[in-house]
Amino acid sequence: MFRFRLLHLLAIIMPAGVAVAAYIQPFVKPRLLFLDPLVAAVETESCCQTYLGIVSTLGIILWVATASVCLFAAYLMFMQKAPRAFVEFALLAGLLSTWLAFDDVFLVHDNLAPKLGVPQNLVLFSIALAAILYCLRCWRVIVRSDAVMFGLATGCLGMSVLIDVFHFSTDHWPFLVDSGRTFIEDGFKFIGLFCWSVFHVMAVARLCDSNITAPDFTDLSLIGSDQSSTLTTNVNGAKRFEGQSVLLLGNYRPTLFIARQLKHQGARVISGLEGCDLGAEYSRYVDETWDHCPVEQDPKAFIRALEQYVRSRKDISIILPVSEEFCRAIANHKPDLPDTIIVAMNDAELVKTCLDKTRMLDLCSAIGVPVAPYVLVDNADDLQRAETDIGFPMVARPSISASRINREKAVRIKNSTDLSQLHANWNENWGGLIVQKQVSGLRNNIFFAARNGEVCRLLQTKILRTDRFDGSGLAVEGMTVEPDARLVRYTEALAKKLDYSGIGCAQFLVDDVTGEVCFLENNPRFSGSHVISEYCGLDLIGFQIALAQCTLEQQESRQQGVVGVRYGWMSGDLNGLRHAVRGGKIDATGAVNWFFKALRNGFTSDVDMVLRWDDPLPGLVSMFETLPYALRLTRRKSWKPGT
Repeated sequence: MFRFRLLHLLAIIMPAGVAVAAYIQPFVKPRLLFLDPLVAAVETESCCQTYLGIVSTLGIILWVATASVCLFAAYLMFMQKAPRAFVEFALLAGLLSTWLAFDDVFLVHDNLAPKLGVPQNLVLFSIALAAILYCLRCWRVIVRSDAVMFGLATGCLGMSVLIDVFHFSTDHWPFLVDSGRTFIEDGFKFIGLFCWSVFHVMAVARLCDSNITAPDFTDLSLIGSDQSSTLTTNVNGAKRFEGQSVLLLGNYRPTLFIARQLKHQGARVISGLEGCDLGAEYSRYVDETWDHCPVEQDPKAFIRALEQYVRSRKDISIILPVSEEFCRAIANHKPDLPDTIIVAMNDAELVKTCLDKTRMLDLCSAIGVPVAPYVLVDNADDLQRAETDIGFPMVARPSISASRINREKAVRIKNSTDLSQLHANWNENWGGLIVQKQVSGLRNNIFFAARNGEVCRLLQTKILRTDRFDGSGLAVEGMTVEPDARLVRYTEALAKKLDYSGIGCAQFLVDDVTGEVCFLENNPRFSGSHVISEYCGLDLIGFQIALAQCTLEQQESRQQGVVGVRYGWMSGDLNGLRHAVRGGKIDATGAVNWFFKALRNGFTSDVDMVLRWDDPLPGLVSMFETLPYALRLTRRKSWKPGT
């Protein structure tokens, strides 16, 4: 501890000594040593001397040195597959230091920007905003490195900016002569810059150390690193899928992360283009795409096309259905596929049972898992029966998971007017509706893996916000929490009853006030938020493939994912905002509030479902799609027979 206190003291004394020496020396006007060399050259009568702006030049050297060290460290850690949090810290610190060096060298906020019509304070505000966003994104690494040194750096730099912005003059501060004001402003800046450089150089040096899981960073190295995945290599250190091709079915949010994991294991990744999301075709982890007929329009035609495709591609050894429509199609037509191809998904009968929502609600009621009162409505005329049996308020959702009610996963029915509107807009493609009593609370997901009815991997997440104003829809913000014993017990009861083997995501509503629990559904597949389970070390991808290959260990101890991790989906968040504004569901104040929540979550969450610094294009395209009319610009043309 004493060593760190001495370091803090030296980080102040050394630059302060340089600044004081420059101020008290008797040979030249002190102001000329602190100003930028060009500005000092204009002021002096004897242009030009090498000592002009020497303190400023030393500061620029520190900026450039810090930027160079951080950017090079980011590259090294990226190549070594270090935890993402470490690489982000070094990269963002390097970019911010580069920006500040550029500002100092070319006098951007002092001279260049005002001449171009950009106010000086606007440039300073943009720098301050960038610094704040950097702190919000990297605060965990900053705190675990040397928070005191970082505080000294930002405090001194901030004081320098305040003096510069408010232009303290000798009229208000008579003890400040012209050189005195320059000395205080640039003295604070030089001390802050020295501390900034020392902090970042020492921090990235620790992060680049071969012992990347040192005690100071243990909790960070557990999450988001390829080294934490049991999928990366086999016992001999060889990549598990070297020379093999894996076909992913479903252009779906989890496809991007699954492709990344498989690619790191040496697999050649092929992704189908059809799906509810966009991104696989732009990912650098996807080697090839397969354009096929829409599975929902004609499942049998899709299965025939799949059978022909895998027979023509001898290198494909594994098919991994990602989204629900492909799981459903393969579950109904699996015998039509070649026996030589491994399909890594749950048993066909188990998939069909879990996707039959009415059957699952009946099963839960039978084994004591709480469900809200419900009725199955087969046609529009039966809606009146729902009002009689359930009563307002109610929630209606399609009995087929992939279906939507006017593009919504569920709609709330508050009164007879809402019921009449639903009656008038009835669509036979819904396949019937499950109408339940409305229950309040936040959605909680239990990601799990089970074998022969025994749950062996588990992670609970709480969904804090969705892409719909009323709380229905898809998760855009959530966090992992300590497993609720009741939800674990209900999930284990379901797994035992179904003799469950495979992965799943059991969803419950939990009222934090009353403690009431209500079962919603169980997805026997990779869920939309699947990235969080992999990020937290649950490795459901490896489990599902090993189960299909019959290489899973006979007895596996219970594994639990990391708690306290926040995740988000910024493009989905902004798309939900656009939907709410266009539908007139929120006012201007609500829209601004939503936007800043999305922005805050984007910069503070540990992982985004789509946006990735090492695979940026899918995220950028998904963000672009949130803009008006962008869909027609980025989405490829729909498949047509014969194309």
